[in-house]
Amino acid sequence: MDFSPEKKRVMTDKGDIYYFAAGPEESNQTVILLHGLSSNHTTWLTLMEKLAAQGIRSIAPDLRGHGFSDKSKRKEWYTLPVFAEDVHRIAEQERLQEFDMVGYSFGGYVSLAYAAANPGMLRRLALVSTNFMNPLHYQTLSPAAPILAKFFDSLAWFSYPQRRTHYHYFEQGKSTGYFESTFTGLFTMPLSVNFWTLAQTLRLDLSESLPLISCPTLIVRSMTDPYLTEQEVADMSRKIKNAHAVTIAGDGHFLASRNQDDLAGKLLPFLMDDQNEISGPKTSLRLQRSSFPANTNMAKNIEPGKQRRIRTTRIPKKPSRISSVMRRRTKPRTSSRSAMK
Repeated sequence: MDFSPEKKRVMTDKGDIYYFAAGPEESNQTVILLHGLSSNHTTWLTLMEKLAAQGIRSIAPDLRGHGFSDKSKRKEWYTLPVFAEDVHRIAEQERLQEFDMVGYSFGGYVSLAYAAANPGMLRRLALVSTNFMNPLHYQTLSPAAPILAKFFDSLAWFSYPQRRTHYHYFEQGKSTGYFESTFTGLFTMPLSVNFWTLAQTLRLDLSESLPLISCPTLIVRSMTDPYLTEQEVADMSRKIKNAHAVTIAGDGHFLASRNQDDLAGKLLPFLMDDQNEISGPKTSLRLQRSSFPANTNMAKNIEPGKQRRIRTTRIPKKPSRISSVMRRRTKPRTSSRSAMK
């Protein structure tokens, strides 16, 4: 029988955001999984199935502009604070007090933005093929980043008149190469949205956000990633208080879509607190305990011996700090860095 996560949606004042959920609803642990540029939630199907088998609930959104989610052509709706706000709305609707987050490439930028603005919400953070500076910042082509950003902005406005009501929805995990994934992605979303997000990627600078992240963080890099250098991973590990880096002999930048089993082998032990299975420098992965009262009911679908406390307290209804905080900290700079997918 095919693995089929439940399709859900959250309504926002900027359109509907769709997301897919798997695993027992009564589980005390939830992982939110964020895909890369021009992709969708299917990037994570393999990991979602493995998490469900362990009694862990997972939620994989189609990010704004992608998949089934809203594709309005409003440039101001495709900034990191807005993407992070969408994630927060999902967390509110699911009544999550704290959760784990895994971000891949562009989804990793959203994860960093969210983690910096909401330090008390994340229990663990995993960053896969994720830069904190623009993807050329650590390369010899660094001076070209601002020029290319303006070029993609121009392409976005040039393609703005594109009229299309239906977009291709493809399974990211089945793409066989960079160009297939990239060009297929152009048909999954409005061209102007694709170019706006690429321009934002080339202006990325999240260096001020990294010191604000205190939860245990795992950074996963492929040995052959052309966009994420060893030096950038080292700098990111140093700037994040509780970071731990590992390397996979994977297929370039596309670990989440084309090395799913190997990636799951690194992520699952981290998400399940099994430090002995994670290779790399020894770093404390001790978690911050929640200050919210725990429900004593146990998840019925979790195997004996794997049951944990269940936190079901509703999120306090207070205004999110994401927009105000991140607008100050994700201000575009002319020398930025991040992955192209």
